[in-house]
Amino acid sequence: PSTAPERKKRLSPWEQSELDALPDLIASAEAELAALDATLADPKLYARPVDELRRIQSQREGAERRVSALLARWEELEARA
Repeated sequence: PSTAPERKKRLSPWEQSELDALPDLIASAEAELAALDATLADPKLYARPVDELRRIQSQREGAERRVSALLARWEELEARA
């Protein structure tokens, strides 16, 4: 076994480009999530057909997963940068 310390694997140019773009993507995804939360907080929504509510809830779940995935990717790349 080698006693030399392991070197951090550097980011490839495309990964660095991805890392640079992630803050804007995260901000956009969080804004979408906030807009969907605001829509779900509107009492008028609950007077509409239940299918519309379910559609918006599904969109919110997708937006939440997207934010989580983007944050996880940002953390992964940032740890290697």
